[in-house]
Amino acid sequence: MNNEVTQNLVNEYASELGVLHSNLVIERSNNRALQAQLDKANQELKELKDKQAEIKEY
Repeated sequence: MNNEVTQNLVNEYASELGVLHSNLVIERSNNRALQAQLDKANQELKELKDKQAEIKEY
């Protein structure tokens, strides 16, 4: 391989690595958003169960 071919391969690798990193950042952000939604839903479920328990006590 000559230097031009090697440089092209390095550039392609660097470009692909950049894309993968961007995708990872996006996925982490999505995971945080989904975790926040799940936490909120779990809190709401707990509140509903607490209210249900109060109603059953009467």
